[in-house]
Amino acid sequence: MDNVTVVALLFWPGVVLLCAGLNMLLSWTFSWSELIFDYLVGAISGYFLFAGISPDADAATKFFFVFSHGFFAWIYLISDSFRGAFTDPASFFWTMAAIRLGATLWSTLLDHASVALGAKLDWAPFFFSFLVAPAKFSFALVPSGVGLLIWIAGLANAIFGKGKAGFAGGVLFTEFAPGAGGYHATTIGFTTHAWFGDMPFKHELYHTRQYIYLGDWLIPFWCLGVLWGLASAALAKGHSVSAEVAFGADKNDEVGNPIEVAAHHLA
Repeated sequence: MDNVTVVALLFWPGVVLLCAGLNMLLSWTFSWSELIFDYLVGAISGYFLFAGISPDADAATKFFFVFSHGFFAWIYLISDSFRGAFTDPASFFWTMAAIRLGATLWSTLLDHASVALGAKLDWAPFFFSFLVAPAKFSFALVPSGVGLLIWIAGLANAIFGKGKAGFAGGVLFTEFAPGAGGYHATTIGFTTHAWFGDMPFKHELYHTRQYIYLGDWLIPFWCLGVLWGLASAALAKGHSVSAEVAFGADKNDEVGNPIEVAAHHLA
């Protein structure tokens, strides 16, 4: 574990792929194109996991260390006692791996119950959400901060308008126009927002689990996935190049944005 190549190309990509595999298996869905993106994110995050704990790491490296590994990376940088708990880099790397794997497993299992309870303004989803939330609140700090601001706007809309805002599935959720025909929703860190229509809870909770092992890199790779989705539609027979495959995916095959494919297969 004292070699950046091992950590960046083997160890951490293996952790991310194992988390993704657990998420897919327990959700009973699959996407090979997502696994490609998972490996790439794992390689980038693995490099910054190794470089970020170096005593001579510069400010940019520390930023991307936290960008890749969230709250626990930030605590490592600011807390001498937390940093001192690890005898060597390998013990820290293995601890970070165990945290990601445990959070993925825990949230994937409990999200089945969350889906059954639904994103409702009710006591049962609210209190059950506290069991899931610790596994989802720690890994994607930048999008979660943006999502929190949107949730506050959604809360104001719920108070003064006709929307809904609450806490379920371990995440903060908003429905800006519930009951409208169809739906369009976005997950941003530990928040998920239905811009119109009711929350597609099963789909969006899958994305909240992706944030656990992809961290803040999910959004940049989702943007890259727009190009992948367009190219996959252009190469596949029977598909047209459209916003649907750029920002989403086909429900029956691998055509579409790799971040979206497995989630769309859930439907």
